[in-house]
Amino acid sequence: MSEFLNKVSELVEKDGLNKRDRRRQIIYKKCYLQHKLRESGMTYKDIGKLFNQHHASVIHNIRTHADLSTYYNAVYSNEISEYVSELTGIKVEFPKRNLVKDALNASSMYHLHLIKKRMKENKYDIDATFLE
Repeated sequence: MSEFLNKVSELVEKDGLNKRDRRRQIIYKKCYLQHKLRESGMTYKDIGKLFNQHHASVIHNIRTHADLSTYYNAVYSNEISEYVSELTGIKVEFPKRNLVKDALNASSMYHLHLIKKRMKENKYDIDATFLE
């Protein structure tokens, strides 16, 4: 368990999960890691110390993990895929997205920022053509 705890501690430090942050990707990663730590037998109080949170916040995040994995599985799985592959050793790979389709369906600046983020993360097919 100490090797697992060391990996989790490295991830927490690397992504700043022990600081206050309301961004979705940070919250999802906290929920996943706290769920895994609880599964491994850690107490809520010890998990809270690692993430600089109160034990009640840890309980809430673990329940949120259960809800997200049930109802919003596609988005949630995408956000935590890096951590799943890091902790389990299983490479999680999602199908490439269509850049043209996403750009045409973008209806707000938020969607354009998502496209930009996905481009940086190499989530679009390289062979995508702009002429259709």
